[in-house]
Amino acid sequence: MDHLVVDMGKCTGCGICMLACSERKLGIYKPSAARIRVSRETLPDGLKVDLCRQCENAPCAAACPVGAIALNDSGVWEVEEKTCIGCGRCVTACPFGAMFMDTVSKKAFKCDLCGGSPECVVQCPKGALDIVSGK
Repeated sequence: MDHLVVDMGKCTGCGICMLACSERKLGIYKPSAARIRVSRETLPDGLKVDLCRQCENAPCAAACPVGAIALNDSGVWEVEEKTCIGCGRCVTACPFGAMFMDTVSKKAFKCDLCGGSPECVVQCPKGALDIVSGK
C-alpha cells in the first residue's frame, strides 16, 4: 500500500508541505486545512510531522460508526465527506495524529495521497517527503 514517509534528517519544519496541501485541496493557503502537519515540539530534534500512514487495518476506519472511511479503487483510505457525521471518533482512534476535523464543515479529513502525486512531496524544497509502496 502506498504511503507517505518523511526523512526527519532533511525536514527543516518550513511548512511548505502544509501550504502546498491546503492549496491543492482547497485552493487556499491555510496550514490548519492541510492533511499533513508539521509542528515544533519538545522533542530531541524539535520537529514533529503528523501524516497518514495508510494503515493496513486502519484504526480510523474501524472507529467510524457510519463507514465513512473506506479504501478507494487505488487502495488508499479516504473519507467520504457526504457520509461523515462529524463524530470525531476517527480522530481519536488514529495513533499517528493524522486525522483532522474541519472547523467549518465539522467533517473529518485526512491525506488521500492526491491521487498518487502528493503535492507536499512535489513542493518540499529539501526532498524530505516521499511516497513509497508497501509497509
